[in-house]
Amino acid sequence: MEFCDSDFARDVDDRKSTTSFMFFMGYCAFTWNSKKQVIVTLSTCEAEYVAATSYTCQVIWLRKLLKEFNMNQKESTKIYIDNKYAQILAKNSVFHERSKHINIRECIVKKKVELVHVKTQDQVAAIFTKPIKFEDFRRLRARLGVQNFLIMNGC
Repeated sequence: MEFCDSDFARDVDDRKSTTSFMFFMGYCAFTWNSKKQVIVTLSTCEAEYVAATSYTCQVIWLRKLLKEFNMNQKESTKIYIDNKYAQILAKNSVFHERSKHINIRECIVKKKVELVHVKTQDQVAAIFTKPIKFEDFRRLRARLGVQNFLIMNGC
């Protein structure tokens, strides 16, 4: 399972968004990343789409790596995102007035992966992009497989 998320222009100094993603093998987090986007986006949809593009490049590399270990994936990779408009943009090859400014290089998403909508409260990658409530943090942390060391040892 792959999760990809972005905030929108949270950095007040340069208004760049933060992208994060999680790549799971089975129930274990295999690789993850959280970094600031290199461009300033004009909408939440665009920020999410840029995040998906960045992550698609990572997925292509990971698929090649896994193929080296005879773990060839035949079906398209499903990336879970919580923005329906970014999902629609990835499926629809017709650019509209509000999306025509999105760079052509982002079209890689359309050919390499399938974006699947996930509810915001189930977006595991959100833990790296934006402030969340403590109970949501604990729930998402558990989905990552991370445990509180003090509780585990009875302290």
